[in-house]
Amino acid sequence: MISIIIPALNEGHSIGATLDAVSRLTPCAEVIVVDGGSDDDTREIACARGAMVIPSERGRGLQMDRGARAAQGEVFWFLHADTIVPANSLDLIIGALHDDSHFL
Repeated sequence: MISIIIPALNEGHSIGATLDAVSRLTPCAEVIVVDGGSDDDTREIACARGAMVIPSERGRGLQMDRGARAAQGEVFWFLHADTIVPANSLDLIIGALHDDSHFL
């Protein structure tokens, strides 16, 4: 399983589109939004789209660490909250991870 970790702070204007794009990916992935204390509707939008929402102190590094600690996947994929991923993203990641030609 791949854990998609999205640090966010006041991303209500973009997080919905990001999570909609992520939801179309197959195979299924765990989606974690780590909120750094938003005062807009970021958390509500993420919850409504099925993401696990974790509160955190502000700071991208702190939020990424908190998400990684909560993640259950074997692979962590960190996204910005305004990223629209291609529909074949997970297939490409899985293919790259299984391609031994890149390893010495």
